[in-house]
Amino acid sequence: MQNDLAVGGMNAAIGRSSWPRLGYPSTSEVLPPNRVLFWQGEPQNKELEILEGAVRAVRLCSAGERQVLAFFWPGDTIHSSCMGTPTYTAEAVTYCRIRSRQSSQSTDRGVPVSAHEQVLREMLDLIQGVSRRSALSRIAWFILRMRNHLPCMDADPDTYKFLIPRNDIADHLGLSPETVCRGLMELKRRQAIEMPTRRTIRFRNVAQILRIAKRQG
Repeated sequence: MQNDLAVGGMNAAIGRSSWPRLGYPSTSEVLPPNRVLFWQGEPQNKELEILEGAVRAVRLCSAGERQVLAFFWPGDTIHSSCMGTPTYTAEAVTYCRIRSRQSSQSTDRGVPVSAHEQVLREMLDLIQGVSRRSALSRIAWFILRMRNHLPCMDADPDTYKFLIPRNDIADHLGLSPETVCRGLMELKRRQAIEMPTRRTIRFRNVAQILRIAKRQG
């Protein structure tokens, strides 16, 4: 996969220091795609509020494989780990505007929360979403889950920006990028969606997508 990275002793070999690093100004900061917000296994004591864009949580394995565990969207805050060392790397998927602050280790309701717990919740939803489902059902489930977070095009409120790359969808759902592309084409063939461009989508029949997402086997 693109931008495959390893952890541990392989960090120097992959040129980790060449990645731009995120500073923590008192104001919001705009980050380009693929910028690392923080690295797996490195101390992280900031809360990062996503104002615009999308961020992925990526687990980097020693052999270089990547698993996209979860996505964070505008309105989400990525809390620091209770131990200060996150178990995943956070990367900007798109151009993002991020605001940082010192970690409070709590939600607005005062309930303790950590980066581990946030991603665990997302992973439990992911397991339910992909368990015993076909590739097409997984893709339908994911685009429905993504739909509420996608920004509309200014010129056409019924058309959404398709923010997540096919490779990320594949890594998240345990599929190949080719399978993801074929699945989107099949949803288009069934007239459940339209994709005017590679980076835009219209949801023509949400009920049909939901039926496909619920199918098992």
